Amino acid sequence: MSTKKLVQSTEVTNTNSNGEITKSQNTKVFILPKEPAYIKLYLLDIERMYVLPDGTHRVIFELLKKLDYDGHINLNITVKRKIIKSIGWTNVGNLDNYISKHLINKEIFKKIGTGVFEPDPNLCGRGVWKDIHKRRNGWMKISYKNDKRVIKTNFTCLNYHLGSIKVTLSSSRSLNKGII
Repeated sequence: MSTKKLVQSTEVTNTNSNGEITKSQNTKVFILPKEPAYIKLYLLDIERMYVLPDGTHRVIFELLKKLDYDGHINLNITVKRKIIKSIGWTNVGNLDNYISKHLINKEIFKKIGTGVFEPDPNLCGRGVWKDIHKRRNGWMKISYKNDKRVIKTNFTCLNYHLGSIKVTLSSSRSLNKGII
């Protein structure tokens, strides 16, 4: 994976009690991976990958509309009522149960506070790449060994085929990709 080099340089000028001027310069170099190439992953595919009930993609779509630049979805009662109305439900409790049972239990979302959720930044993100990258590190670790990409994650699903790529998701919490 290619990287991006960021250089932060600060210069400080001080004058002491004798009137002598001293200057100091401090340079910090940060190496940040460049934003990876991406393709669209449709919400219906997430529904299939995680073996979610039919129609889950509609719920996820409505929730992701509320995703802020900090990677959070804030759901108060007014927002929940708008969401259930747009997906054709009548009870806010059904939405709460659905989020808990299907999205949090499958670790697609994390609950980080009362009414505040964070979707897996490996599946969706909004904002500046460096911020998304930081959030991704909390969800999934990617390393390279012997020219192979090794991914350790929280997936607990079954095999899923997408075109000519086979994605194996197992309860051992590792993901292996290979061409079939």
